[in-house]
Amino acid sequence: MTATEDFLATFPAGNVAAFTAFVRFSSAQVASEDIDVASAHLRRLYALEGLPEDTRLWRTLVYLAWHHVGSAVRVWTEFPRASVITAADLTALTAGGPLMAAGWRTRGGQFAGPTGLERAARFLTDAVRHAEAAGGLAAWVKGLVKSGDREADWTAVRGEVERFAYWGPTASFRWSELLLHTHGLPLDAPNIGDKPGRTGPIASMADMTGLSWERCAGDVPCQRALLAATRAAGAALGGLDQLETCLCDFRNLRAGRGYPGMDIDGQMEEMSGLDRAGVEWAARSAFPNRFRGEIMGWSGVRRHLKPVYRDTGRLVNV
Repeated sequence: MTATEDFLATFPAGNVAAFTAFVRFSSAQVASEDIDVASAHLRRLYALEGLPEDTRLWRTLVYLAWHHVGSAVRVWTEFPRASVITAADLTALTAGGPLMAAGWRTRGGQFAGPTGLERAARFLTDAVRHAEAAGGLAAWVKGLVKSGDREADWTAVRGEVERFAYWGPTASFRWSELLLHTHGLPLDAPNIGDKPGRTGPIASMADMTGLSWERCAGDVPCQRALLAATRAAGAALGGLDQLETCLCDFRNLRAGRGYPGMDIDGQMEEMSGLDRAGVEWAARSAFPNRFRGEIMGWSGVRRHLKPVYRDTGRLVNV
């Protein structure tokens, strides 16, 4: 039996069709770069500007604070090099409008409003001060990625930043992903997560495969088997971190909350206040033209596409 057939044999009856749809969806996410829009865009942006590594890392750190291109550009334009930024500094920037943030950054008010600015400043400052003590951002990061064990170094990077204020597991996971996919550091996620629940990659894996939540969360070889089977079926996922991303996005797809290319569309909304002739828009050349609304004639998330797969079983943009 092939790797795919061997793994599918463990599924309860009726779940193979869901896996087939998952492979098609994942393939579209990889081909379009919608699997990690930020990494693809930042890579192209940094290449176009010819930035040194310390500046690239500073910009990535700033981006992570808000997970929003428009806000990140405003901050790194005002502070082009790694800096200890205060809440007052950020408040001054909001004279031109609020600093917007991704939903997971504002949930519970974490980075929203005046208190959010204080937290964002602390988020950046803790990392910058540790980096300065190590000789700069590049030296600090590379000092953590030194064992030669890609998974151990991923864990070390996450453990380092989770000691800082307002980081937590989601931010540390995204930081590791950005270091891998934007900066090319030799890292690999050791799992897709280990917490059973009704949301996230574990729930998505359980729903798709029919396997128990407990097995999907606690059986890392099973997670690796799903990755191997997905690759063998034709989706060129890079590692368990990208499997995690596709599982989360596939769950949204099945619930009528997403479609292939949605994050590329969403980035247009983040960049609505930036000059269309600027380098940030030019860096969207990282995405295939057919996924770029600024070329094809739409602006932002196409909400009418969200329920298409849920209601018809048809994947758009593939």
